[in-house]
Amino acid sequence: MNQPANHFYEFGPFHLNPVERLLLRDAEVVSLPPKVFDLLLLLVRNHGHLLGKEEMIRAIWPDTIVEEGNLTRYISTLRQALGERHYIVTMPRRGYRFAAGVHEYWRESLREIHPSGATIQAAIRSLAVLPFHPLSAEECDARLGLRVADAVITRLSAFGRLIVRPTSVVRKFDDPGHDPLAAGEELKVDAVLSGSLQQASEHIRVTAQLLNVSNGAPLWGAKFDVRFTDIFAVEDALSIQLISALIRQLIGAEEGTDSRRDLC
Repeated sequence: MNQPANHFYEFGPFHLNPVERLLLRDAEVVSLPPKVFDLLLLLVRNHGHLLGKEEMIRAIWPDTIVEEGNLTRYISTLRQALGERHYIVTMPRRGYRFAAGVHEYWRESLREIHPSGATIQAAIRSLAVLPFHPLSAEECDARLGLRVADAVITRLSAFGRLIVRPTSVVRKFDDPGHDPLAAGEELKVDAVLSGSLQQASEHIRVTAQLLNVSNGAPLWGAKFDVRFTDIFAVEDALSIQLISALIRQLIGAEEGTDSRRDLC
């Protein structure tokens, strides 16, 4: 079944991009062998429906005679990669059904949800993540903002599709008085991610904004809330949420589609 090039799927913490043959789990790339990826895509595209074993074998290995045991092994490999056996339900002697809730979307649909969004004209190739600033010195650990930025930088650098300035060169912008756009110009990047931190009781809120350095236009913005358990758990939770949302945004920018979202 052919799908538009800008057709994507989400289920649980996963984001599936068929064109790039890319599976992300909370912004981390999940490595799958080619045939296992084909199997996942087949199941996801037919989510909620029973797929017979013979039908699946013909779809995954159209020009090869393959025993049913191969399909069983690939299903096992896929379950291990997803880390959740209940996503794929075995129907004894019949086949398999993808039981997870799947959200399908097209990039054009963002225009309907966010009518004020503007099309990004150029792909974002380089990015600087600036230290996040506490709204009040008394509210958050002053070091948390740099730690969150460092975690985001590390994860984005591992993603491999962006040039991301290292923490060593952005730490000098830890002063809340620095202008993000001026920092972006100095660092010679296409976009800059900056934000603030605010703590209230047992919760921490981070507000983030992605800016186009060339014209100062906001490309994306969001707010995230996490419970404060310990400093390391907060860093991980915030960075994972930011990365998950940001990578979707940057993928949209590369495709030249409408990828600006209103601030939450």
